[in-house]
Amino acid sequence: MVKPGKKTDSKQRPLIVVAGEGDYDRQVLQHLLPVLLPVRGLLIEPIRSDKTDLSKADKKLSPHIDKLHRLAKGMAVRKRARLMGIVVHVDFDAVADDQYHATRERISADLARAFSPQYESALALAVSSTEGWLMLFPEAFPELKKSWQLPHAIRNQDLGMIVNAKKHLKGLLKQPPYSESHAPELMEKAVLLARSGKHGIDISNPSGRNCSYTDFVRDLKSWKSS
Repeated sequence: MVKPGKKTDSKQRPLIVVAGEGDYDRQVLQHLLPVLLPVRGLLIEPIRSDKTDLSKADKKLSPHIDKLHRLAKGMAVRKRARLMGIVVHVDFDAVADDQYHATRERISADLARAFSPQYESALALAVSSTEGWLMLFPEAFPELKKSWQLPHAIRNQDLGMIVNAKKHLKGLLKQPPYSESHAPELMEKAVLLARSGKHGIDISNPSGRNCSYTDFVRDLKSWKSS
């Protein structure tokens, strides 16, 4: 029996925990998730105390994910929230080839085994690095730095086939030079543009191509948001 005055699980705010390899990657997801998963009262909290390098864990994958499970449930207790699910960011430092699909299937399956059916999970396996996702929204770049104009041809390019998206972007943006620290601000600008209706940006269905982003959006669309 629930004691008087104590919140039941259904009345607690839903919580998504974000894990990943770096602060900037997690911050990018914190800007994306409210748009891709518009749930009322949603809390999005990062796990900062754990370096999540699941792409290299291989045979030791289960212990890594089990640790994330414990950390996520602990976060829900501290925030007095209802854990809805976990989103894990991993850089895939190669192009979107067969190895990408195999890696994604392997990590996604282990996440599902650890969290399902009580909680949802989604894998942000970014090809090749978060910059491969940022370039899906070229309109955001001059919003942050006026001189940052990406070539128009990038709109028709398969960004999942760029070998090193971070290096590629640094080659395009030199005045001022692009840094990883700009990634969250760029995604924030993209989200703001989408919400304003400018440039016809659709965060869930960008005009550019990167299968790793499409796969991530599909994961989230399968969640039960109630």
